[in-house]
Amino acid sequence: MEIKIIMASKLNDKAALSMFKEYANRLATYVKLDFLDFKSSHYADENVVKREDGKKLLESSKGYYRILLDENGKSFDSIKFSEWLSNLLETRKKLAFLIGGSYGHDKSLTGFCDEIISLSKLTMAHQLALAVLAEQIYRGMTIRYGHPYHK
Repeated sequence: MEIKIIMASKLNDKAALSMFKEYANRLATYVKLDFLDFKSSHYADENVVKREDGKKLLESSKGYYRILLDENGKSFDSIKFSEWLSNLLETRKKLAFLIGGSYGHDKSLTGFCDEIISLSKLTMAHQLALAVLAEQIYRGMTIRYGHPYHK
């Protein structure tokens, strides 16, 4: 079982990095977790940035079951997320969560992803989304294995 989180931005926020590392370390007990961040494309046109970043997200997730984070995606409570995640890890083995950059992601990216999920209906900074995603993956795994973290 393997999870890869790919973010179209460099992780340079110290608070978000600290939170992500904390949950990534905890997750090592349950699943192999890889993280890849890359510097977002530099173009004057935000649509070009989103398109170019989308290409990098796709290239970096080849061979994985792709899950795009989008505020309009499928929503879960923590128990349902845990069930969904557990099922995917059993059936797909290799999952890639894709996080867009500061402009979001190109809408054409959705056609190349296997699922689209939402962490919240609220729009959030991509670095905050990374920390929230890591915590929710950890929470989902603790629910799956009966750990008391989720009360």
